[in-house]
Amino acid sequence: MFIMCKKIQPSLFLITVSLLFSYLLMGVTHSANAQMTESPVRNFSIKLNGGYTFASSGGGTLGPLMGQFDVESNQKSVYGAAIQYAFNPAWSFEAAFNTGSFENQFVDDPAFTTDYLYATFRGVSHLNGLLDLNWAGSRYVNPYFAIGMGLMRSRLSADGLDSEDMSLVLSSSAGALFYLFNGADLFVQYDYNLAGSNLLDGFSGSASSDKFAAVKVGLRFNFGRKGTKLASWSGAPSSRASRSSMLPLPASVATPSPETGIADVNEKAESEMESSSSEPADMAWLTEFGTFMESPAARHPEFVLKSLEFARSMKEARLQAKAMAAEQARLEQERQRLAAAAISPAPAKTKIRRAASPPDGTYIQIGSFPNDTVAEEKWHEVVATLEGVIVNPSNSVFIHEYKQFRRVLIGPFGNASQARTLLSGIQSDYVDAFVIKFPRY
Repeated sequence: MFIMCKKIQPSLFLITVSLLFSYLLMGVTHSANAQMTESPVRNFSIKLNGGYTFASSGGGTLGPLMGQFDVESNQKSVYGAAIQYAFNPAWSFEAAFNTGSFENQFVDDPAFTTDYLYATFRGVSHLNGLLDLNWAGSRYVNPYFAIGMGLMRSRLSADGLDSEDMSLVLSSSAGALFYLFNGADLFVQYDYNLAGSNLLDGFSGSASSDKFAAVKVGLRFNFGRKGTKLASWSGAPSSRASRSSMLPLPASVATPSPETGIADVNEKAESEMESSSSEPADMAWLTEFGTFMESPAARHPEFVLKSLEFARSMKEARLQAKAMAAEQARLEQERQRLAAAAISPAPAKTKIRRAASPPDGTYIQIGSFPNDTVAEEKWHEVVATLEGVIVNPSNSVFIHEYKQFRRVLIGPFGNASQARTLLSGIQSDYVDAFVIKFPRY
């Protein structure tokens, strides 16, 4: 068997080194900006994963994505771990370690077994932070890609051959993180590795180097201050702090001079708080500001002034919101009152009963009046007096038109005793009332 080791193409090597250097430069620069705020955030994490490798001998549904061996070796277990440092939501750097083995897929192929261990240093780009994505799931899903390089140690066992090899390996990945809680994330990852050796499959064929892919699932454990996320999540405190540090100060807030000390700024903040304490307003903003003053960021004069201006604007916004809510409530009450008045039916006008000749029976005569106006007023008065005393008093009180007079009568009653009973109850209001019987004899 002819065995040969070929090196990785110099152009790929230089590209990978350049990318790694760029990752480190951007990560360190962003990290320095974030540290100015001293915001609490987690940076370190450890990743544990497992999966399967794929090394096809060509063709297949996925083609090159399945790797490239001269002797096929698919679905072999691989286990890995990594130590990662997150500079900010966009950039991370990690040292990854993976181990596993390859062996011939089919019994008709040349038999071989290759045990390997490789370590890589990789830059990681988190797309939510890199592209400033603010989609609905950005708090729970974070896609990423990575590229790096390292060393691979392999041990080949084949018919009549045992060989050990040390070579470079270029590694690239694409995957997604899924938020579980602040201390842990789940991730799914696809790897594509380009080895600097052509010995992994025990056969030196036409390929310049062996290539293999892997699909992995694992957990990332995040270490740091309790109650904070890892910096690689877009919602982590370091992201907000680092961005706010690059915003200009409001025009109403003067930038402190080099001679301005922290004590001077704190004194100004306290005087602002005292001057506002007499205002009859929602004072929750002062509580928020007090919490900020106790945080590490309060040691920076510029951020104290920014926070003071922000707290004042929040107080004004709350006052305006309360005033608008009160005005809207008043207008709504007025609208409901007008609507109720518009739909409320007007009280029905009671029809006055009149009779030229009363039916036979016993009545109470309230009085005899010279015209309709006086009689009608008395009719309404008597009906109101009898409300609750008899049923439907408007049906029992009527005006008897007798010559030029108008008599107001109550009745008829079943007998004189009933009439006298009711009369005794209203006699104090109508002293001239008396019992009368029709027809008159």
